Amino acid sequence: VFGHTHEPLAYPLEGGGWYFNTGTWLPSAKFAEGSAFTHVVIHHTDAGPQGTLCQWRAGESHRYVPKAA
Repeated sequence: VFGHTHEPLAYPLEGGGWYFNTGTWLPSAKFAEGSAFTHVVIHHTDAGPQGTLCQWRAGESHRYVPKAA
């Protein structure tokens, strides 16, 4: 998990891992509208830890869905 002021993203790595960039928590005109307040939620499952890129909206954490360009 890596957080920085970039667009949030998640993609699978060779060997079964995942790369998460949480983007930025603060709104910025520099990045796509709707890409702030992003974070990673990790759930422990029978198959092992599972990460989800999420966004804080309306007082709740929701799965992050990038807006179409």
